[in-house]
Amino acid sequence: MVSLASLAGERMFFAQDNSSGVSGDLFSATYLTALMEAHWGMGRGVTSMPALQELEIMGGRSLPKPGGAGGIGFTRAPGGGQPPAPDVLGERIEYNLVRLLEATEDLLKEHRREVLCLAHALETHKTLNGEDVIAVLEHRQGPLVDGSVYASEEFYAEIEEYHLEATRAHREHSHVAREPPVPLLLPRLEPAAAVIRGAVVTGNGHGSALSAAAGSVVAAGPDFVPWGEGGQAPSPW
Repeated sequence: MVSLASLAGERMFFAQDNSSGVSGDLFSATYLTALMEAHWGMGRGVTSMPALQELEIMGGRSLPKPGGAGGIGFTRAPGGGQPPAPDVLGERIEYNLVRLLEATEDLLKEHRREVLCLAHALETHKTLNGEDVIAVLEHRQGPLVDGSVYASEEFYAEIEEYHLEATRAHREHSHVAREPPVPLLLPRLEPAAAVIRGAVVTGNGHGSALSAAAGSVVAAGPDFVPWGEGGQAPSPW
């Protein structure tokens, strides 16, 4: 499903159109499904493709296993009410890829809002790290991106309108006539400075406190006098 997500996403968001950029993902999905069907024993048949290639044998049909059609996961034969799985190897691979593509499309439709919000964040910021991707999906503040803006229904409506304009420009091979929507950011109230609690002590500039009594201030002497206890400077003679 991961390899098919690019094709499903482009067809879903660009009116069933897709670019050639999905070719690498299609190769990966086809290669993996072929290994499951014809190499790892996880498909409906039991033939090994490497053995057929070594023996130069092409084609062939798979025979149903006694008691069941076999297969593991999405390669298992469909249940009641669904068309039977094909027998030819190439058709089985295509059949499984189509089933996976439909499941991927359903998953993208279920999470359409998250995909569009991530696309807008990528177009706005050009790059996102893993934590910012999670922040956008969870509508919260991330390390570099504020994902909380995508919780607004009004802003998401603007993103949908912008996407429709981008789809029209893609279909007409023109340019988008408007800029990506910008969220309305509300200012956050934060304290201007830290509050330090404590008593205010008035000093005399020499390390001693001033005491106030009856409106008068008694000044304390200096803590250190370099010329002794007499208070007079010594005579130089």
